[in-house]
Amino acid sequence: MTGKRRCTLIMLLCMVTALGFMIVAPEEAHAKSTKPAKVTSMRVTSTDYNAVYLKWGAQSGVKKYQVYRSTSKGGKYKLLKTSTKNTYKDTHVQTGITYWYKVRAVKGLRRGAFSAIVKGVPRLKKPDFHAASRPEGAKLTAGKVNGAQGYIFYKGGKVLRTQSSRVYTDKGAPAMDPAIYKVVAYRNVKGKRQISPVSKQLPASKITVKVKLVGTKLPGTIKSTSDFKKTGYISSNYPFVGVEIGIVRDNKWVRKYQRMSLNTKGLNLSNADSSFTFKNLPSGSYKFRIYVHFEDGVVHTLLNHPFTVNRTYGKSNLTGAAGAVAWARDVANDDAFAYGTGRASHSAGCYFCGTNEPIKKSRVKNQGGAWSNRWNMTYCCNPFVFAAYAHGAKNAKMLKACSNGACGGMEPSDWTKYGCFKTVGPTTKVAYSSLKAGDVIISAENPNHVWMFCGNGQYVEAGYEGWGAGTIAVKNNAAGNYSRYQKRGCNVMRYTGK
Repeated sequence: MTGKRRCTLIMLLCMVTALGFMIVAPEEAHAKSTKPAKVTSMRVTSTDYNAVYLKWGAQSGVKKYQVYRSTSKGGKYKLLKTSTKNTYKDTHVQTGITYWYKVRAVKGLRRGAFSAIVKGVPRLKKPDFHAASRPEGAKLTAGKVNGAQGYIFYKGGKVLRTQSSRVYTDKGAPAMDPAIYKVVAYRNVKGKRQISPVSKQLPASKITVKVKLVGTKLPGTIKSTSDFKKTGYISSNYPFVGVEIGIVRDNKWVRKYQRMSLNTKGLNLSNADSSFTFKNLPSGSYKFRIYVHFEDGVVHTLLNHPFTVNRTYGKSNLTGAAGAVAWARDVANDDAFAYGTGRASHSAGCYFCGTNEPIKKSRVKNQGGAWSNRWNMTYCCNPFVFAAYAHGAKNAKMLKACSNGACGGMEPSDWTKYGCFKTVGPTTKVAYSSLKAGDVIISAENPNHVWMFCGNGQYVEAGYEGWGAGTIAVKNNAAGNYSRYQKRGCNVMRYTGK
């Protein structure tokens, strides 16, 4: 290599070296200037039987923290976790063992100074406690404690009973015994019993539970088709295990929301709002009732509020055919009534006369809110129209027949025999324009059906297009419906009242 080339090479090497210093040196200087600060505000926020919860002050620009633990304050500390948060939950612990913790911040390759050392001891939570005087003795109930293997009940500072169950009855205690009771939960760890903090200390001289209902507006009188929104909050100073919320009639639940696997001191009544409705209850007196169940068997009646339901069918100032039409419209607009099947609507007759068969429990859900030991809220086509004249037109002869479970059939003679209907004529000869409100169209051919003309282009019928809520309905296009029957063996019957 010539001297000139050697000089050129040396110059290039010097330039590369200088450039390297220019790049690396600022980084090293920056790293030295941004060493993380010492972690502050180190503390144990809480413990459980299987966990210690840590928290410390967060540092700006720091994304990692190293958590160390030891079983002695001056012992060897082991790295547990590099956390990206300023909190940590240590679950690798045992109840009753003392653990020591410290934390430092990490930024790049730099480490900050360790925080102050803090101590954490996993422990069982303090149990809630309830003591009540009962005829059989003092009823003692400990609240559930996670991780507990049993409970120790004390009386007057001495151990009364050690058991796995949370409920114990001190059968030797006289009524209104003033002795002081308390309880602790325990858990065995490596052959040693670890106990919780002591519960509150109580005499069994009185029931200490206080339950109240907050923010609830109560129904007074409601209409047949209106609902009552269930609002408010059940609040207790001791956990309850179950609730029954609903509507009662004759001391039997009509509709109910029930939960019996709770462990809570509060419950929103809105939970029950979607479970049952006040809609479509038959006329009568009811009670809005709330039962609160406690673990020791106590059932607290929180609410037993009376209210009434008013259902009116037909306008009182209308009689005859107009009254029948008004009555039929009201029932049709109340979805508690459904198109009936079987004996309930054919042989037995009328809901309002009480001649329907008692509804079975298995059918409650599908019958628009009716209940056991009451009558079916259901009609098929001819009993519906017949009942409209019996109750809406207030016809004595038809009402007597209706109350005996009888109703008009599919032939003209089934309606004229009561002396209050006449045959206008077969549908083939009676024009739609000549129909009057209240006229009854009967069809003995397939399909067998009875319906009522309401006037103003409307008609009302039960069924024909299915079963269930809404299948007793007021419908439009009466002319179109009438034309379907004009070419069949159908007849038009008109109420005379005679």
